[in-house]
Amino acid sequence: MYRMAIKMLIDIPLNRKQFKAEPEHCNIVDTIELPYHEFESFRNNLLSDYSFISEHADEMGTDPSGVSQCLLVLCEDKSDGILVESSGYNYARYSAYVPNARTLIQLDQHPSLNDFIDEMCSLTDKYTRKAVDGQIDCKYRINFDEVRNLCVPSKFNQDLFMHMLSDRDEINGVEYSDDGCTVTVAEPYLRQEDEQSLRILDSEDIEIMCAKHVLWLHDAGGEQADFSKCLLKDLDLSGKNLINAVFDGAKFININLRKASLCFSLFNETKFQNCNCIDIVAEESEFKNAECVACNFDGGIFTHSDFTGAKFYDCTIKNGSLQNCCLERINIGDMELDDVYMRGCSYNEQEWSDKSPRQNISM
Repeated sequence: MYRMAIKMLIDIPLNRKQFKAEPEHCNIVDTIELPYHEFESFRNNLLSDYSFISEHADEMGTDPSGVSQCLLVLCEDKSDGILVESSGYNYARYSAYVPNARTLIQLDQHPSLNDFIDEMCSLTDKYTRKAVDGQIDCKYRINFDEVRNLCVPSKFNQDLFMHMLSDRDEINGVEYSDDGCTVTVAEPYLRQEDEQSLRILDSEDIEIMCAKHVLWLHDAGGEQADFSKCLLKDLDLSGKNLINAVFDGAKFININLRKASLCFSLFNETKFQNCNCIDIVAEESEFKNAECVACNFDGGIFTHSDFTGAKFYDCTIKNGSLQNCCLERINIGDMELDDVYMRGCSYNEQEWSDKSPRQNISM
């Protein structure tokens, strides 16, 4: 599961054993900028008298509404500052060290810049999460048109966006490529999967298993197709009749399942990556704790199927049906369900199971 990595070094004084953090309202009446050596001298001798404080002494103090009127002292070419409230004296009677004070002033003066930063940070957070969750072989492709559609176009800068992605600990590299970019996920965030324990099947194995399965379905010999804990990669299963097959713990990579018949089948703990699942029919099947990455389920029919604990990252499903499905603890990520028929869905597996017992079929 993705967890945002935030590490930051910040210079700020900490108060000991506070009962609660209580901010004080301060109004900056003026800003003074000092050369580095003068700022350092001031920072290390706050109780000395200073002319720049005396010049504003009459403006400082606490107004009738309880707001402290303060002077902000900045250092040339540095971001941090010191807030001073002298109460009419010539020294910093009250003071507070303010990290990133210059940036705070700039953002206050330019609200539009603040909006732009918020938008860019939000997009960077979103696509960092998508990259970690939706990675395939440590890579994730980002389409800039898709990103622009999520925000006001004027608030998106693709070069800055790529730089901001590069700054993230979760991202190891960003490469521009045809109206988008491809990010490489950093090692600590790589999807950890053990494929060595899976049995690898090739196209010939698949054809034999499917042929035997069809015979089994028609009570003409053969045997039930059991793909459990198998690795299927770069294969074409489009249109295959795999009703009542077993796929528990299997892994599908770049598999064409278009218009496949998968009713009453088991896909528990199964992983799908970059699969074409358009117009598949998988009614009364089990997808408990399945994980789907970058798959297209458009037009798929999943009536009465169990998706308890299933996860979908960077997937699509349009004009499909999840009628009477169990969706307890399902994670759909950004997958849109507006065009999906969802009448009778349940979010409690026990209640759903009591009402919709699973039935096997052979034909």
